[in-house]
Amino acid sequence: MGTGICYRCGSTEHEITKCKAKVDPALGEFPFAKCFVCGQMGHLSRSCPDNPKGLYADGGGCRLCGSVKHFKKDCPQSRNSDRMVTVGRWAKGMSADYEEILDEPKPQKPKTKIPKVVNF
Repeated sequence: MGTGICYRCGSTEHEITKCKAKVDPALGEFPFAKCFVCGQMGHLSRSCPDNPKGLYADGGGCRLCGSVKHFKKDCPQSRNSDRMVTVGRWAKGMSADYEEILDEPKPQKPKTKIPKVVNF
């Protein structure tokens, strides 16, 4: 098992992205795939029940809720947060294009360029 094999039908003629074979649901979604985490056949490491990192191979998690079972775009909490809108207060005499500037960036000193000396 390795590269160059279709994890769905076991063919070496094509990859899984081009596979049109139908698989028995009892065998799982990828019957010819070998998990890198537990070493068993039938699933990929991203869906392994023994994988503590879940979908995040390099560590981390969903940026909204911290779960390793879904990406941020699929987070159930994002559906609620999309509807929330932050509205500022309107003060008397304030113009319509008023923007509050909280922190002004400090001016940076220009870097002095040191000439490079090459000795032969």
